[in-house]
Amino acid sequence: MLMFIQLLRAFAVLGVFVYHGIVYSDIFNHTKVLQKFTEINLLGISAVSIFFIISGYIMAFLVNEKNADVFFLRKRLIRIYPSYFIACILAIIVQYVVFRVINIHANINLLKSLSLIPFKDDTINYYLSVEWSLIYEVAFYVLCSIFLSVSNKFIYLFVIWFIVLSLCFFIVPNFGIYTTLRNSIYTVYFASYNFLFCFGAFSYYLTTKIKVNININPIILVLPYVCIVFVINAYSPLSYIMNVYLIGFISIMLFISLTKNKYQINKRNVLIKIGDYSYGIYLSHAVLLNAYYRTNNDGIGTTICFLIVIFILSCFFGKLEFLFHNRIKGFLGC
Repeated sequence: MLMFIQLLRAFAVLGVFVYHGIVYSDIFNHTKVLQKFTEINLLGISAVSIFFIISGYIMAFLVNEKNADVFFLRKRLIRIYPSYFIACILAIIVQYVVFRVINIHANINLLKSLSLIPFKDDTINYYLSVEWSLIYEVAFYVLCSIFLSVSNKFIYLFVIWFIVLSLCFFIVPNFGIYTTLRNSIYTVYFASYNFLFCFGAFSYYLTTKIKVNININPIILVLPYVCIVFVINAYSPLSYIMNVYLIGFISIMLFISLTKNKYQINKRNVLIKIGDYSYGIYLSHAVLLNAYYRTNNDGIGTTICFLIVIFILSCFFGKLEFLFHNRIKGFLGC
Protein backbone atom coordinates (compact mmCIF):
# COMPACT_ATOMS: atom_id res chain seq x y z
CA MET A 1 0.00 0.00 0.00
CA LEU A 2 1.17 3.50 -0.79
CA MET A 3 2.85 4.97 2.28
CA PHE A 4 1.10 8.33 2.05
CA ILE A 5 -2.26 6.59 2.43
CA GLN A 6 -1.13 5.27 5.80
CA LEU A 7 -0.03 8.77 6.81
CA LEU A 8 -3.47 10.13 5.97
CA ARG A 9 -5.13 7.30 7.88
CA ALA A 10 -2.94 8.00 10.89
CA PHE A 11 -3.90 11.68 11.09
CA ALA A 12 -7.56 10.84 10.44
CA VAL A 13 -7.78 8.23 13.21
CA LEU A 14 -5.96 10.57 15.61
CA GLY A 15 -8.56 13.23 14.84
CA VAL A 16 -11.41 10.79 15.53
CA PHE A 17 -9.79 9.69 18.80
CA VAL A 18 -9.32 13.26 20.05
CA TYR A 19 -12.87 14.16 19.06
CA HIS A 20 -14.43 11.21 20.89
CA GLY A 21 -12.19 11.83 23.89
CA ILE A 22 -13.65 15.33 24.18
CA VAL A 23 -17.21 14.24 23.43
CA TYR A 24 -17.27 11.54 26.11
CA SER A 25 -15.67 13.93 28.56
CA ASP A 26 -18.50 16.38 27.95
CA ILE A 27 -21.18 13.70 28.26
CA PHE A 28 -20.00 11.98 31.42
CA ASN A 29 -17.86 14.58 33.21
CA HIS A 30 -19.89 17.61 32.10
CA THR A 31 -16.78 19.52 31.04
CA LYS A 32 -18.76 21.51 28.44
CA VAL A 33 -15.76 21.83 26.12
CA LEU A 34 -18.00 21.52 23.08
CA GLN A 35 -20.22 24.31 24.37
CA LYS A 36 -17.19 26.61 24.59
CA PHE A 37 -15.54 25.46 21.37
CA THR A 38 -18.34 24.34 19.06
CA GLU A 39 -15.90 23.98 16.16
CA ILE A 40 -14.56 20.79 17.76
CA ASN A 41 -17.80 19.15 16.64
CA LEU A 42 -16.39 19.35 13.11
CA LEU A 43 -13.15 17.56 14.03
CA GLY A 44 -14.72 14.10 13.90
CA ILE A 45 -16.56 14.82 10.65
CA SER A 46 -13.37 16.21 9.09
CA ALA A 47 -11.45 13.07 10.04
CA VAL A 48 -14.14 10.73 8.69
CA SER A 49 -14.28 12.83 5.51
CA ILE A 50 -10.60 12.04 4.96
CA PHE A 51 -11.32 8.34 5.47
CA PHE A 52 -14.05 8.48 2.81
CA ILE A 53 -11.78 10.26 0.33
CA ILE A 54 -9.12 7.60 0.95
CA SER A 55 -11.70 4.87 0.28
CA GLY A 56 -12.60 6.42 -3.07
CA TYR A 57 -8.93 6.59 -4.02
CA ILE A 58 -8.24 3.01 -2.92
CA MET A 59 -11.22 1.59 -4.81
CA ALA A 60 -10.11 3.28 -8.02
CA PHE A 61 -6.54 2.09 -7.40
CA LEU A 62 -7.66 -1.52 -6.87
CA VAL A 63 -9.87 -1.52 -9.94
CA ASN A 64 -7.17 -0.09 -12.20
CA GLU A 65 -3.97 -1.59 -10.78
CA LYS A 66 -5.17 -4.95 -9.55
CA ASN A 67 -7.65 -5.68 -12.36
CA ALA A 68 -10.61 -6.20 -10.04
CA ASP A 69 -12.38 -9.49 -10.62
CA VAL A 70 -15.73 -11.05 -9.74
CA PHE A 71 -14.52 -11.46 -6.17
CA PHE A 72 -14.04 -7.71 -5.72
CA LEU A 73 -16.98 -7.29 -3.34
CA ARG A 74 -16.09 -10.40 -1.35
CA LYS A 75 -12.57 -9.10 -0.78
CA ARG A 76 -13.82 -5.72 0.38
CA LEU A 77 -16.38 -7.21 2.77
CA ILE A 78 -13.69 -9.47 4.21
CA ARG A 79 -11.79 -6.30 5.05
CA ILE A 80 -14.73 -4.95 7.05
CA TYR A 81 -16.72 -7.73 8.68
CA PRO A 82 -14.41 -10.25 10.44
CA SER A 83 -12.62 -7.52 12.39
CA TYR A 84 -15.90 -5.76 13.06
CA PHE A 85 -17.42 -8.91 14.57
CA ILE A 86 -14.37 -9.38 16.81
CA ALA A 87 -14.56 -5.74 17.93
CA CYS A 88 -18.23 -6.23 18.84
CA ILE A 89 -17.28 -9.25 20.96
CA LEU A 90 -14.60 -7.08 22.62
CA ALA A 91 -17.26 -4.43 23.34
CA ILE A 92 -19.53 -7.02 24.97
CA ILE A 93 -16.63 -8.31 27.11
CA VAL A 94 -15.67 -4.78 28.20
CA GLN A 95 -19.31 -4.08 28.96
CA TYR A 96 -19.50 -7.13 31.22
CA VAL A 97 -16.15 -6.55 32.95
CA VAL A 98 -16.85 -2.87 33.67
CA PHE A 99 -20.61 -2.86 34.26
CA ARG A 100 -21.34 -6.54 35.00
CA VAL A 101 -24.11 -6.54 32.42
CA ILE A 102 -24.38 -7.89 28.91
CA ASN A 103 -26.64 -5.80 26.72
CA ILE A 104 -27.32 -8.20 23.88
CA HIS A 105 -30.63 -7.98 22.07
CA ALA A 106 -31.50 -11.57 21.19
CA ASN A 107 -33.71 -10.61 18.29
CA ILE A 108 -33.64 -9.24 14.77
CA ASN A 109 -32.04 -5.97 15.95
CA LEU A 110 -28.82 -7.81 16.77
CA LEU A 111 -28.63 -9.09 13.21
CA LYS A 112 -29.41 -5.63 11.89
CA SER A 113 -26.60 -4.04 13.87
CA LEU A 114 -24.08 -6.69 12.77
CA SER A 115 -25.11 -6.51 9.12
CA LEU A 116 -24.05 -2.86 8.65
CA ILE A 117 -26.99 -2.50 6.29
CA PRO A 118 -28.69 0.92 6.55
CA PHE A 119 -31.91 0.59 8.52
CA LYS A 120 -33.85 3.64 9.64
CA ASP A 121 -34.61 2.03 12.98
CA ASP A 122 -33.99 3.81 16.30
CA THR A 123 -34.24 0.54 18.23
CA ILE A 124 -30.99 -0.88 16.80
CA ASN A 125 -28.22 -1.12 19.37
CA TYR A 126 -24.79 -0.48 17.85
CA TYR A 127 -21.96 -1.68 20.07
CA LEU A 128 -18.98 0.37 18.86
CA SER A 129 -20.52 3.84 18.35
CA VAL A 130 -18.73 4.20 15.00
CA GLU A 131 -20.89 1.93 12.85
CA TRP A 132 -22.50 4.78 10.94
CA SER A 133 -19.33 5.35 8.89
CA LEU A 134 -18.88 1.61 8.28
CA ILE A 135 -22.41 1.54 6.88
CA TYR A 136 -21.38 4.17 4.32
CA GLU A 137 -18.21 2.21 3.52
CA VAL A 138 -20.11 -1.04 2.90
CA ALA A 139 -22.70 0.77 0.79
CA PHE A 140 -19.87 2.29 -1.25
CA TYR A 141 -18.26 -1.11 -1.82
CA VAL A 142 -21.59 -2.48 -3.04
CA LEU A 143 -21.97 0.46 -5.41
CA CYS A 144 -18.45 -0.09 -6.77
CA SER A 145 -19.27 -3.73 -7.36
CA ILE A 146 -22.42 -2.76 -9.27
CA PHE A 147 -20.44 -0.28 -11.37
CA LEU A 148 -17.90 -2.97 -12.20
CA SER A 149 -20.64 -5.37 -13.29
CA VAL A 150 -22.10 -2.71 -15.60
CA SER A 151 -18.93 -1.49 -17.27
CA ASN A 152 -15.17 -1.69 -17.04
CA LYS A 153 -15.17 2.09 -17.55
CA PHE A 154 -15.41 2.51 -13.80
CA ILE A 155 -14.57 6.20 -13.70
CA TYR A 156 -17.27 7.24 -16.18
CA LEU A 157 -19.98 5.84 -13.94
CA PHE A 158 -18.52 7.80 -11.04
CA VAL A 159 -18.67 10.97 -13.13
CA ILE A 160 -22.33 10.29 -13.92
CA TRP A 161 -23.08 9.63 -10.24
CA PHE A 162 -21.27 12.82 -9.26
CA ILE A 163 -23.25 14.88 -11.78
CA VAL A 164 -26.57 13.40 -10.62
CA LEU A 165 -25.73 14.13 -6.99
CA SER A 166 -24.66 17.69 -7.85
CA LEU A 167 -27.86 18.40 -9.78
CA CYS A 168 -29.96 17.09 -6.90
CA PHE A 169 -28.08 19.23 -4.39
CA PHE A 170 -28.46 22.42 -6.39
CA ILE A 171 -32.08 21.82 -7.37
CA VAL A 172 -33.55 20.38 -4.15
CA PRO A 173 -33.06 22.48 -0.97
CA ASN A 174 -31.18 20.65 1.81
CA PHE A 175 -30.98 17.55 -0.33
CA GLY A 176 -28.55 14.96 0.97
CA ILE A 177 -27.49 16.83 4.11
CA TYR A 178 -28.29 13.92 6.40
CA THR A 179 -27.01 14.04 9.95
CA THR A 180 -28.88 11.13 11.55
CA LEU A 181 -26.77 8.05 12.21
CA ARG A 182 -29.65 5.76 11.28
CA ASN A 183 -30.28 6.31 7.60
CA SER A 184 -32.23 4.38 5.02
CA ILE A 185 -30.64 2.96 1.88
CA TYR A 186 -31.94 5.99 0.01
CA THR A 187 -30.38 8.54 2.34
CA VAL A 188 -27.06 6.69 2.42
CA TYR A 189 -26.65 6.67 -1.35
CA PHE A 190 -27.76 10.28 -1.72
CA ALA A 191 -25.90 11.75 1.23
CA SER A 192 -23.25 14.41 0.73
CA TYR A 193 -20.55 11.99 1.91
CA ASN A 194 -20.77 10.34 -1.50
CA PHE A 195 -19.06 13.36 -3.03
CA LEU A 196 -16.00 12.49 -0.95
CA PHE A 197 -15.89 8.96 -2.36
CA CYS A 198 -16.15 10.45 -5.86
CA PHE A 199 -13.36 12.96 -5.26
CA GLY A 200 -11.17 10.15 -3.98
CA ALA A 201 -11.76 8.14 -7.16
CA PHE A 202 -11.15 11.21 -9.33
CA SER A 203 -7.89 11.82 -7.46
CA TYR A 204 -6.52 8.45 -8.47
CA TYR A 205 -7.42 8.77 -12.14
CA LEU A 206 -5.94 12.25 -12.37
CA THR A 207 -2.69 11.03 -10.79
CA THR A 208 -2.38 8.54 -13.66
CA LYS A 209 -2.64 11.34 -16.22
CA ILE A 210 -0.46 14.05 -14.69
CA LYS A 211 3.32 13.78 -14.81
CA VAL A 212 5.28 15.72 -12.22
CA ASN A 213 8.15 14.85 -9.91
CA ILE A 214 8.67 16.26 -6.42
CA ASN A 215 10.82 15.22 -3.49
CA ILE A 216 9.52 16.38 -0.12
CA ASN A 217 8.68 14.71 3.16
CA PRO A 218 4.97 13.79 2.76
CA ILE A 219 4.25 14.74 6.38
CA ILE A 220 4.91 18.35 5.35
CA LEU A 221 2.07 17.99 2.83
CA VAL A 222 -0.34 15.88 4.85
CA LEU A 223 -0.37 17.84 8.12
CA PRO A 224 -1.39 21.19 6.55
CA TYR A 225 -4.00 19.36 4.46
CA VAL A 226 -5.62 17.86 7.57
CA CYS A 227 -5.66 21.30 9.21
CA ILE A 228 -7.16 22.91 6.09
CA VAL A 229 -9.96 20.33 5.95
CA PHE A 230 -10.86 21.10 9.56
CA VAL A 231 -10.68 24.88 9.03
CA ILE A 232 -12.94 24.66 5.97
CA ASN A 233 -15.53 22.62 7.85
CA ALA A 234 -15.38 24.84 10.93
CA TYR A 235 -14.95 28.37 9.60
CA SER A 236 -15.64 28.60 5.87
CA PRO A 237 -18.39 31.13 4.99
CA LEU A 238 -19.28 29.12 1.89
CA SER A 239 -22.37 26.93 1.65
CA TYR A 240 -22.19 23.33 2.83
CA ILE A 241 -22.00 21.85 -0.64
CA MET A 242 -19.34 24.33 -1.75
CA ASN A 243 -17.25 23.37 1.28
CA VAL A 244 -17.47 19.72 0.20
CA TYR A 245 -16.37 20.71 -3.31
CA LEU A 246 -13.50 22.77 -1.94
CA ILE A 247 -12.27 19.90 0.24
CA GLY A 248 -12.55 17.60 -2.77
CA PHE A 249 -10.46 19.80 -5.06
CA ILE A 250 -7.81 20.33 -2.38
CA SER A 251 -7.74 16.57 -1.85
CA ILE A 252 -7.13 16.00 -5.55
CA MET A 253 -4.14 18.35 -5.49
CA LEU A 254 -2.80 16.63 -2.37
CA PHE A 255 -3.10 13.13 -3.85
CA ILE A 256 -1.38 14.22 -7.04
CA SER A 257 1.49 15.71 -5.02
CA LEU A 258 1.81 12.66 -2.79
CA THR A 259 1.55 10.10 -5.58
CA LYS A 260 4.31 11.77 -7.60
CA ASN A 261 6.48 12.31 -4.53
CA LYS A 262 9.82 10.47 -4.68
CA TYR A 263 10.58 10.90 -0.99
CA GLN A 264 11.08 7.53 0.73
CA ILE A 265 9.52 7.42 4.16
CA ASN A 266 10.59 4.73 6.62
CA LYS A 267 8.02 1.95 6.96
CA ARG A 268 8.80 1.86 10.69
CA ASN A 269 7.73 5.47 11.12
CA VAL A 270 5.29 5.72 14.05
CA LEU A 271 2.66 7.44 11.91
CA ILE A 272 2.93 4.73 9.26
CA LYS A 273 2.35 2.11 11.94
CA ILE A 274 -0.65 4.01 13.29
CA GLY A 275 -1.97 4.10 9.73
CA ASP A 276 -1.46 0.34 9.43
CA TYR A 277 -3.41 -0.17 12.65
CA SER A 278 -6.00 2.54 11.99
CA TYR A 279 -8.98 0.25 11.35
CA GLY A 280 -8.48 -1.61 14.62
CA ILE A 281 -7.97 1.69 16.46
CA TYR A 282 -11.14 3.05 14.90
CA LEU A 283 -13.16 0.00 15.93
CA SER A 284 -11.93 -0.23 19.53
CA HIS A 285 -11.26 3.29 20.80
CA ALA A 286 -14.83 4.43 21.47
CA VAL A 287 -15.58 1.31 23.52
CA LEU A 288 -12.57 1.92 25.76
CA LEU A 289 -13.23 5.66 26.07
CA ASN A 290 -16.85 4.99 26.99
CA ALA A 291 -15.85 2.49 29.68
CA TYR A 292 -13.29 4.87 31.19
CA TYR A 293 -15.47 7.97 31.31
CA ARG A 294 -18.47 6.08 32.69
CA THR A 295 -16.45 4.83 35.66
CA ASN A 296 -14.11 7.75 36.39
CA ASN A 297 -14.34 11.47 37.01
CA ASP A 298 -10.65 12.33 37.29
CA GLY A 299 -8.89 15.66 36.95
CA ILE A 300 -7.47 16.86 33.66
CA GLY A 301 -3.96 15.52 34.29
CA THR A 302 -5.07 12.01 35.21
CA THR A 303 -7.56 11.98 32.35
CA ILE A 304 -4.87 12.84 29.80
CA CYS A 305 -2.68 10.04 31.14
CA PHE A 306 -5.56 7.57 30.84
CA LEU A 307 -6.32 8.79 27.31
CA ILE A 308 -2.73 8.01 26.33
CA VAL A 309 -3.09 4.53 27.85
CA ILE A 310 -6.38 4.00 26.01
CA PHE A 311 -4.79 5.05 22.73
CA ILE A 312 -1.93 2.61 23.29
CA LEU A 313 -4.46 -0.17 24.02
CA SER A 314 -6.33 0.76 20.84
CA CYS A 315 -3.06 0.57 18.90
CA PHE A 316 -2.42 -2.86 20.39
CA PHE A 317 -5.85 -4.03 19.22
CA GLY A 318 -5.11 -2.37 15.87
CA LYS A 319 -1.91 -4.37 15.52
CA LEU A 320 -3.74 -7.62 16.33
CA GLU A 321 -6.45 -6.69 13.82
CA PHE A 322 -3.82 -5.92 11.18
CA LEU A 323 -2.14 -9.31 11.68
CA PHE A 324 -5.49 -11.09 11.82
CA HIS A 325 -6.68 -9.54 8.58
CA ASN A 326 -3.47 -10.44 6.77
CA ARG A 327 -3.85 -14.02 8.01
CA ILE A 328 -7.45 -14.12 6.78
CA LYS A 329 -6.39 -12.77 3.38
CA GLY A 330 -3.72 -15.43 3.08
CA PHE A 331 -6.10 -18.18 4.15
CA LEU A 332 -8.79 -17.15 1.66
CA GLY A 333 -6.34 -16.33 -1.12
CA CYS A 334 -7.32 -12.67 -1.22
